[in-house]
Amino acid sequence: MCGDKAPVRCWDSNSSCKFLSGNGCVTQSPCDCVHGTGYGKGIAIGQNQILANFGWGYPGAVLQSVDGGNFKESLAVPEALYPNIVFGMDRFVLFSAFKPMVSDNGSLWKATQVVDPKGGGRATAFLDYQGGRFIAAADGDVIRYSDDRGETWKNASSVPAGCVTGIGTSQKIMTGNGVAVMISDQTQSACRSGDGGVTWTLHRFANLAAQDGAVFQFGTFANGEFLAWSSNYKSNNDVRYSSKDGITWVQKPTTGKIAIGGPNGVSVNGTLIATNGAGYENQRLFRSEDSGLTWTEVSGTNYKKSHPFTRFESGYIAPNTLCK
Repeated sequence: MCGDKAPVRCWDSNSSCKFLSGNGCVTQSPCDCVHGTGYGKGIAIGQNQILANFGWGYPGAVLQSVDGGNFKESLAVPEALYPNIVFGMDRFVLFSAFKPMVSDNGSLWKATQVVDPKGGGRATAFLDYQGGRFIAAADGDVIRYSDDRGETWKNASSVPAGCVTGIGTSQKIMTGNGVAVMISDQTQSACRSGDGGVTWTLHRFANLAAQDGAVFQFGTFANGEFLAWSSNYKSNNDVRYSSKDGITWVQKPTTGKIAIGGPNGVSVNGTLIATNGAGYENQRLFRSEDSGLTWTEVSGTNYKKSHPFTRFESGYIAPNTLCK
């Protein structure tokens, strides 16, 4: 940032960083790697290209690549209070209550309308429901949806208290089987919609006393099921919860202790990847090939330990594009 290429450690009192603000380049110590221009918010893969959006605060940008290695700026974002960029219905959507943006080709963008501008967003997702819905969630149990490819946004008609609790940490709305689900570590519940984001209901999937364990905030949809996990302080095994509809959850012990304290995702062939949420020398990665029951640690020599991960996304672009 700002021409400074010195290595930076986030939130380290011995490390400072430069970043862009409304007043130009400023120095911050310690460096807050979340609220700034360089914070990676999301990745969307479609139309044989990769789009990534950055920034939590002012300003931000959407970067575009056709080979996965070289990126250029596709959209400058003066108000970067955006959640993750998503792709669906052959369109890229970047939601904010201030100024939702859409692009049909990843290069040209236009602003659309939101009905009730109550602030920014925390998470966005595409749901394959009745032709396609885009769904966005914000603090205060605010959920909006679009049934016209992101052109207009409506408030959900029914959202139970606590539905969006914890979304600022996970920044994730899970979708699959025509259903949208958010999980909360604080309420140990799943908030789900089966009608494209119009109405939502709350369903408790775990019942852990404080001394027995805690639910990990980060879940995923993989291999036809919604998945969530919790730690168990009294046993050598943790617990995986699985559900096809977001209502009924099946509890099953994992084959050992796990540490899914950060973002997780799933590859195109169904392999799960997760991080413990830490950075630098304490960073750890895990993978699972049985939908999250058995986790094995990825060797530290197979990746470069650095800033904490913020998101995992999986996809591909056409081989002939990569070979140019």
